[in-house]
Amino acid sequence: MLHYFPTPYPDELWYSVLCRYHVRSGNRDSAHTFRNLLNGKSKGSVSSFLPSSMITEIAEQLPEGMLDVREIALNHTLFKYAFRFQTLEDKEALLSRSLADKINFPILLPKPYQEKALKYCPLCIKEDMERYGETYWHTAHQIPYASVCHKHQCRL
Repeated sequence: MLHYFPTPYPDELWYSVLCRYHVRSGNRDSAHTFRNLLNGKSKGSVSSFLPSSMITEIAEQLPEGMLDVREIALNHTLFKYAFRFQTLEDKEALLSRSLADKINFPILLPKPYQEKALKYCPLCIKEDMERYGETYWHTAHQIPYASVCHKHQCRL
């Protein structure tokens, strides 16, 4: 059972949720947190911006119904942006396969989806701190080639 696991904020990147868990866990190093998240395993993709079976593994360690794996994959990763031009059937198949660990991303994704640098809006940070008492990385800010916050129109 994972204690102190945070509920994702609106538009929060899954990686950001995992970072907030690390802070709340009190672990001194990320390796310990990683083993907690993966139920003792030492291999997996924590920093991916796309869905993976890790979402399912984490959800299984939480009280039933706390996390909806599909909702996390669709709203807290870049999945819906990366595959926006695919047919609905192809998207469903890719999502199911990724959550069941039958596929590893990137699958012929353009290079921008492989970038690991996180972007943020300084005004969103201020609003998040006022509203939630902490900040987080927004999924929409991580869309490749996005350089302006869709809400505040300022540079990321």
